[in-house]
Amino acid sequence: MTARFLLLLIGAALSSGISFCEDWKKIARETDEPAFGLLIEQIIPASQAEQLGLKKGDFLLQLDEQQLRGWGLKRRGDEQALFYVKKGGTSDFAIVKSGKIGVYYREVFRPLVAYLRGEIGTPSDTWEEAVTDVLLDLHDNPAEAEAGWNEVLEMGYPADEMDAFVRAYVRWRQGKPFSAKEAFDKVVQEFEVLPAIYFAKLEDLAYASNQTEVLRKLHELDGETSLIGAKYLEIWDKLKPEVSAPRNLLALAKERRAEDLSERLQMPDGASKSARPIQQLLDQKAIRVSAGQYRLHQFRVPKGVGDFHCSFAAHIHCHEHSERWASLARLLLYADSKEDWEGFPSNRLARIGIGDSMKNGPYLRLEGGMTSYSRHYEARELHLPVTLDEKRVVRPRDESAPPHTLEIVKIGDEVSAYCNGICYLHLPVAKSIETMAFSLHVSGLEFVLTDFGFWSLEPANK
Repeated sequence: MTARFLLLLIGAALSSGISFCEDWKKIARETDEPAFGLLIEQIIPASQAEQLGLKKGDFLLQLDEQQLRGWGLKRRGDEQALFYVKKGGTSDFAIVKSGKIGVYYREVFRPLVAYLRGEIGTPSDTWEEAVTDVLLDLHDNPAEAEAGWNEVLEMGYPADEMDAFVRAYVRWRQGKPFSAKEAFDKVVQEFEVLPAIYFAKLEDLAYASNQTEVLRKLHELDGETSLIGAKYLEIWDKLKPEVSAPRNLLALAKERRAEDLSERLQMPDGASKSARPIQQLLDQKAIRVSAGQYRLHQFRVPKGVGDFHCSFAAHIHCHEHSERWASLARLLLYADSKEDWEGFPSNRLARIGIGDSMKNGPYLRLEGGMTSYSRHYEARELHLPVTLDEKRVVRPRDESAPPHTLEIVKIGDEVSAYCNGICYLHLPVAKSIETMAFSLHVSGLEFVLTDFGFWSLEPANK
């Protein structure tokens, strides 16, 4: 939820004589609007959605047995039941046929609605307003949310499932180590059927903290809703990853930095014909690439370097969109020798992309753990500026804004990917991989490099 949207809500509440908390109570207790779902932002003309009478502002909830998540819409069979909530709060359903439904949407995460409705947490007039304030800040202002939650605990709030969830979530959003397992254990202890808001976010937390057993259990609880596919389960059966205590690989990498190898990086042996050496980008500093075209820079991880930290910091300006092509900057670490990843479905160890969609706005795209499954996160907090023609919204450039950072760390048989210091992927990979390479793909963006580093890491026992 953006600060501007919050200000508009506050202003509307004040002008109507209703307190901010009372306004959310009205939504929670007098409507069926969900705490977690997909909010329709646009209906495609002549689509199924238009024929069914879906409107902008409606919430999509479920497709047959699948709770709908972000970009994880699965379509099967000729007909499926689509459950949704109309704008204003009335539940309904429709039968949709195979093919595209015809909507553009964004994921809404509003834990305060679930709390005020009595679906999660422990209710009490003593701390209701304080809890509401914390849940409003949970995603976008995690440091304030963490401080506020400590105050809530001082009021006597119990160590329930929401306490474990909030503590894990705010630490994740601040780039601190957290326990997805502790939050998962508390939630499943409380609920026979996990609320959608917990299911989705616990999976995000586990995916970003190498908690493969939590991911496996979530898949077992609800395979239709889980974004973890069978390929992941097969990989983990083969790798048999060890359960480790919560840790942040980026923090460890900064502590163990050894030699900066950025000036000595070479093209990989199997480089793409269209690829350019990373030194060219370091010399140029800035590139501007049209949508539908791309620039590709590749470099090899030096032989003998097993643990490393790669970091790109850049001002990213989306200057062009295409109906067909994404505008994005994507950093990929991959196994460069077939022998190293033979028997696995993909050579992709970790990939993180920051992009801008013409319909959905800024987003992050993750892929890795030796599969080609993609995971998308709406990321409006990235505020990528856009300069397009007069028919499109313009988000002006803020020269004072800090650069965005994309980072990948590999330590032992674990790999993690970060955007602006927050981990979005932390998964196990095969120990046998010796030949690795990176690629940076840029399309539809102006990419102004402010800093780059590639460091080998000292052994943990040195």
